[in-house]
Amino acid sequence: MAFIHHSNASRFSIQAQTEAAVCMKNLSNWTPAVAEIRTWPEYTPQPLRTLPGLAQKLGVNQVFVKDESKRFGAYFGSFKAIGAPYAVYKILADESYTKTGVRPSPVELRTFKYRDITKSVTVCVASDGDQGRGLAYGAQLFGCRCAVYIHSHVSEGRADITKELGAVVIRVYGEYKASVSRAKEDARMNNWFFVSSTSWPDFDNDIPQHGFYTRLHDNRPSGIPQFIVVEPSEADCLLQSARHGNQNGFVAVPDTIAVDSMKTLASGCEGDISVVSGESSAASMCVLLRASTDSTVRNKLGLDANSQVLLFVLEGTTDSQIFESLVGTSPAAVFAAKGPFAV
Repeated sequence: MAFIHHSNASRFSIQAQTEAAVCMKNLSNWTPAVAEIRTWPEYTPQPLRTLPGLAQKLGVNQVFVKDESKRFGAYFGSFKAIGAPYAVYKILADESYTKTGVRPSPVELRTFKYRDITKSVTVCVASDGDQGRGLAYGAQLFGCRCAVYIHSHVSEGRADITKELGAVVIRVYGEYKASVSRAKEDARMNNWFFVSSTSWPDFDNDIPQHGFYTRLHDNRPSGIPQFIVVEPSEADCLLQSARHGNQNGFVAVPDTIAVDSMKTLASGCEGDISVVSGESSAASMCVLLRASTDSTVRNKLGLDANSQVLLFVLEGTTDSQIFESLVGTSPAAVFAAKGPFAV
């Protein structure tokens, strides 16, 4: 199976630094969001795992996994459970302020004090699963309506979870792009708030709307780290962007290869802790597994016995039935296998 790799040689250019500076400035808007979310009763820091057995097997010094599989509980299990609810809070706080002159706190919005205002507000998004589920949760939490647009290939299990959170789920015939277009147009016509699940240089209304980390411990090696983004080969948008001079290092991989990585993480390979990972997040592990047996991939990624590798498991299971059919065991069984390591 083909792995497509591209390393952007211009990533340290003056132009790249200038473009990055704009993004870094916009990231300063996250500071109040981080402070606010840390006060929420659902919030707990998520662990940074170490997998020493796997590291030895793969011929690297260390393998770390930032494990988001229980973010806001295993039911959500995604870093997007943070960004979307915060966006809902900001939208509703702004609407309440416009009508009353008072900006409510998240605690106040969780009560019925402003419900006469918030109940007439609708937020919407196009999503494969995580973003829609996070937005539906935020709408339920703070008291507004939510519409989630899904494309043809989204499983019924993912749709059902979103419906259970009170959202109206609208399935659009076609690919993800079609669901985005429909969501945006319906939002425009109905005066809804479209909460994007994609990224752009500056956030609308200074509202971070995606998943993000409230805390990331820095285990910084000497020298400049490499950042590798792994994408499906049939939707390698960022890799294609990198080929035109943007971003850092990118790898595109076939969808099917993620299954082996999900099994490796779930099995607690070489005596390591088990990790529940969805298909998207498992892709980075599959590149690491391939690099252990393919010298070309290993060399392109610059891996050797001194390398410290940090993988981001940004989602746990998004559909329990699909996870069990792919991995051969349920997410609950994998979580139970963590034993004293569990968080």
